[in-house]
Amino acid sequence: MILNCRCAWLFVAIFLISGCGKAKPEKKEPPWKRYNAESGIIKYKIEGSQEGTETVYFDRWGMREARYSKVREMAQENAPVANRLAILDGDDMIYADLDRKTAVKRPNLLTLMTETEVPEGSAILEEVVMTRMGGKLVGKEEIAGYPCDLWEVQKMAMKACLWQWVPLRVESLSDQNAFILTATRVEINPVIPENLFSLPQDIQVIEKQDVDDVYFKAPNDSKPPSEESPQESQSQNPGEV
Repeated sequence: MILNCRCAWLFVAIFLISGCGKAKPEKKEPPWKRYNAESGIIKYKIEGSQEGTETVYFDRWGMREARYSKVREMAQENAPVANRLAILDGDDMIYADLDRKTAVKRPNLLTLMTETEVPEGSAILEEVVMTRMGGKLVGKEEIAGYPCDLWEVQKMAMKACLWQWVPLRVESLSDQNAFILTATRVEINPVIPENLFSLPQDIQVIEKQDVDDVYFKAPNDSKPPSEESPQESQSQNPGEV
């Protein structure tokens, strides 16, 4: 992020992510912010039609992000754990299947949106997205020791609890793809190692110029970037904490 796949990923990721993942040095960072926190490490528990964990690393006020997930499809008996990585960095969006060692890179929708639709110096981008989705503030909660605002988007059957616009819980009430993403550990303003925003060297990257729904898949609605047969992988996910 299953509710609306496109909006779920915009919200969870702005949501859904190497040499491939490094921002182009000659182009300065855009003057927008996704969050009111400069950097963070958040570990989530995923429950619902898939179960597992996701660890998110972000800096540059959320404009650069890496999401490492390990999830199992609950509807399938003895389903293997899927080991995936999604990266948002500069002009690139990368979605990788670490087991298959494949990845797809496309233009970063977040960068495209800010450059064409959001004036410089405007509100936090997550606030812009929430407003456009018709979200309403319905209460307050505490998640992982942080107070957060509870928002509801009725037309998408979604609720989200946000601290400084950082999602600490996202809940989809969709009958087909119900899920809950809940923060279990939060660290704000750490220094994030650069290697966490890069793909492993053995990943084969396919570059495409269109924006595909693969980047809007929330944790329990993802699809592999390749149709090759899965391969068993015992490698340690570098993003696990």
